[in-house]
Amino acid sequence: MTNSFLALLLLVPGLSLAQKPFTYHISGKIGALNAPNKVYLRSGELLDSATLNNGVFELKGSAVLPTRADLVVQANGYHPNGASTNATSVFLEPTPVVVISKGSLRDATTTITGGPLTTEHQQLYAAVPPNATPQQYAQAYTAFIKTHPTSWVSLMALWDMGDLPSADTRKWAPSTPPSVPN
Repeated sequence: MTNSFLALLLLVPGLSLAQKPFTYHISGKIGALNAPNKVYLRSGELLDSATLNNGVFELKGSAVLPTRADLVVQANGYHPNGASTNATSVFLEPTPVVVISKGSLRDATTTITGGPLTTEHQQLYAAVPPNATPQQYAQAYTAFIKTHPTSWVSLMALWDMGDLPSADTRKWAPSTPPSVPN
């Protein structure tokens, strides 16, 4: 896939400039962890952090557009510059998101609930088999994009597919720009 097409995909959200910033709210419980353990929210850069109190945390902020972000737990409160084995993905949206885990965010028993974008995000990740090959990722993402052509989650899936070998993502570009759900 060419870099110019990726740049075009990045402009799609800009077509909806009339959208207003929204407040996101992510809360939850991760085991029974206490300070100095922290949970970090990052999307390219650090967005927020909270110290865990008996596993409970709350993160609030604002965003201009819905987007995927990583929720990372770091022991002893160290800043999450590197990869973490205790992390998961959430989707920032106007609806509150709740994360419940027994301790490891990658555990199969972890639940993430929220609004329509969170539901779609969870459906997409549930469709990808564990230890999936790039081809299996492409198949799962393509099937999701076909059934959710105007979703923000599909736009993020298209972005991810841009890194997959031989994925022709141009034909799956959303026909209309996604909108922020109220």
